[in-house]
Amino acid sequence: MAGGDPSLIGRDERANRIMKWRRVPKERVAKEIFFMSLNFLDDVAEFKELVRSLQSGETSLRISGLIAAAKPFFFSFLAQKLGKRIVFIQPASASLSRLEEKCRFFSSQWAPSRHVKALPALKENPYQEASPPLEAVSSRLLFFCDLLYRSPSLILTNLFGLLK
Repeated sequence: MAGGDPSLIGRDERANRIMKWRRVPKERVAKEIFFMSLNFLDDVAEFKELVRSLQSGETSLRISGLIAAAKPFFFSFLAQKLGKRIVFIQPASASLSRLEEKCRFFSSQWAPSRHVKALPALKENPYQEASPPLEAVSSRLLFFCDLLYRSPSLILTNLFGLLK
């Protein structure tokens, strides 16, 4: 069935046609992969404007419309471009440790010496009367000790991390 109705073509034959159509010569693929870079945000006008605003002294900006999967890459790249400390406050429902791990991955791609740290909360509900667990207290003390001696370029926390 060479030139008939595509809906009448068998499933395997249609898949073969699609695969043949999408095949790309090896040298073209190698060039496309070679030019791929994590620095693509350098070419985005809005990102350049954000960096200019922060470098000119804006102390507090609100960034919206950034999907959750892009946040680790975005904030790691922004911290690398600015060379200043960035504090990102995320919703308490999201996992700080997972975000910290992803941000560390991206930060290590640009500058392994730049640190990413998370300021954990003392407890999930700061309005309870019970004392915070020893693990929570020790992790916060470790964070503040690192803050004195190895200044992180990106600090991640949530609202409960800022309380008390």
